Amino acid sequence: YKPNYPAITHLIMHELVHLDFVIEAREQGLNQLFISNKNHKINFIKDLGTTKRKLTKMGISDDNISNYFSGLFDGINSQTFNTPIDLFIENFLYEEYAELRPYQFLSLFNMIQEGIKAVTDKKVLDISPSHIISKSKIYNLVNAIQFKSLYGIDLIKDFKASKSELTLANDFYNEFLEY
Repeated sequence: YKPNYPAITHLIMHELVHLDFVIEAREQGLNQLFISNKNHKINFIKDLGTTKRKLTKMGISDDNISNYFSGLFDGINSQTFNTPIDLFIENFLYEEYAELRPYQFLSLFNMIQEGIKAVTDKKVLDISPSHIISKSKIYNLVNAIQFKSLYGIDLIKDFKASKSELTLANDFYNEFLEY
């Protein structure tokens, strides 16, 4: 909870819809739990050996590297688990709560700007594994595609995505549209 976050009202509503969807799914016996465990994290971090060596050469302590890798793991998991359902939530909020749209617009615009910075900032790119940045970029692009669909503002080019990243993001968004 970040009380000074722009248009916090939208984020509160967003989280309430998460809860509403969970309750509805439970009542229908359709709720599913997605988890990652310690072994997933261990395997994820093992894959980052090249990045660990690079950060160590830069003089970054093992504790800071470990914290950074944990943050990467948690962040990409959060995107993986949340991006699909968030498409449904944002669509629901847009369709059902017209009076929330100005807050939704400001909030989503801010989050997309943060997403752009997270996957294009030179400092981030210099220390981050490119395959993780690519996956994060795809999830962020999916959100930007929805934002363009809802509000007509195209921020997609700002992500500097490759053709394959953009294709995959569009494929994901088109799958959402099928539902």
